Amino acid sequence: MPGNDMTLEDFLRDRHPEIQLYAVFMKPTERLQPASTPEGAEMMRQHFIFLLRLEEEGKLFASGPLDPATPDQEGMCLLAVGSREEAEQIAAAEPFGRAGWRTNRVRAWQLNEGAAVPVGMKLTGRA
Repeated sequence: MPGNDMTLEDFLRDRHPEIQLYAVFMKPTERLQPASTPEGAEMMRQHFIFLLRLEEEGKLFASGPLDPATPDQEGMCLLAVGSREEAEQIAAAEPFGRAGWRTNRVRAWQLNEGAAVPVGMKLTGRA
């Protein structure tokens, strides 16, 4: 537990892990088909297979929809990979993005505090 007497330098050294992750923001295009159609259902199935493979490889920190009740469903993934280039390659290979049904945008994100820090440290090999 950090004490009130910790200096900024102490905090940054001991309690600020700066875990580099990459967020992929997935925004639907006009080509998106609803999951209620055969094409949409198959695309969603391929998307889930893709995500489960990333999870098995230890690269997927988290994934899910943004504002789940909205009609044009956007999503976000957090990737624990070694570089922005690798994150860009993964975003380009994601089935919805590859088919042109979504645009996938990568942003670097640094995990510094919170209950997720131990998981982030484990996924990035810093545990």
